[in-house]
Amino acid sequence: MSVITGEGGRQAVSKAELVSALSYALDLTEGQPDGHGLRCCWIGMNVGRAIGLSEPEMADLYYTLLLKDIGCSSNAARICQLFLTDDIAFKRDIKIVSDSLPHVLHFVLKHTGLKASLAERFRAMVVALAKGDMISRELIETRCHRGADIVRQMRFPETVAAGILDLDEHWNGKGQPQGLKGKAITLFGRIALLARWSTSSTPAPTRTSPSAK
Repeated sequence: MSVITGEGGRQAVSKAELVSALSYALDLTEGQPDGHGLRCCWIGMNVGRAIGLSEPEMADLYYTLLLKDIGCSSNAARICQLFLTDDIAFKRDIKIVSDSLPHVLHFVLKHTGLKASLAERFRAMVVALAKGDMISRELIETRCHRGADIVRQMRFPETVAAGILDLDEHWNGKGQPQGLKGKAITLFGRIALLARWSTSSTPAPTRTSPSAK
């Protein structure tokens, strides 16, 4: 396991421990429940073992799962600009909004311009309702592409970057950002998406980091 060394060459912290701590910080900035990233990692790693991934593949999957949300903060300023709202509450609640019009309307009314003037709030709500699909695609594409770019800059393998890029693709081809379908979606992307959607019904593991080994 890779380690980051301190002064005099002494071992300071492992890369896995550092990434686990970063994942916890991402949970906080995204309004996720405590242990979300760790829970996703635990689920995904068990899936990886069940399908017989090799040790190097398991290590790459581990980092994909913990860093899956690393691009999310890149759209925070855009969310604040469009919806005149707090981006953490917005990103937390939008994950449970269905496609039905009543749910969408309720979400927009609840989150748009609560501290803005009446005119500004009305204008923001009109934009949100009229251009909702386009805005949603823009935010997801930004998150996915930025996330993949960030892990490339951190010198993780391309398999990790590709898994993060594919996080919002759907098996039926109606996902984003590339509209990939079926097995065209990377394996790590499929596992990460499954782990993310499974967390709502799975008890949280302890704070001990899942091993990358």
